Amino acid sequence: MSTFRFPKSERICNKSDIELLFSKSASLRKGSVILRFAFRESLAGESHRQVLIVVPKKRVKRAVDRNKLKRQLREIYRLNKLPEIEYGEGQDRTLLIALIYSGQPKAEYPVLEKQFNQAMAKMRSEIAEGLINKN
Repeated sequence: MSTFRFPKSERICNKSDIELLFSKSASLRKGSVILRFAFRESLAGESHRQVLIVVPKKRVKRAVDRNKLKRQLREIYRLNKLPEIEYGEGQDRTLLIALIYSGQPKAEYPVLEKQFNQAMAKMRSEIAEGLINKN
């Protein structure tokens, strides 16, 4: 099975998960990319990592630009996501991640990718150090 997939099971669709991310989560920022992340108990048969990609209308007015940024962020996530084992695969918890863009309407793909990778590395180190509540 290829690791370069982004199936629907890895996307956050549940309103309660979204509320959890925006109320009780840790946050970090690298450039134009903001990561909010939290853990919750896993349900049977679900992925151990789920992602929400947000490009706010307040920052990027034109729908064409918002959609392009969302496509770019999805592709960056798909190609650079980390193996689930680093987040505790086999445990009864799911890592919820909100990937939020907060920059100018036009962004370069390599710059976004670099900022995303820096943010993911910082998040991984915070989780490893135990700074984030793992329950």
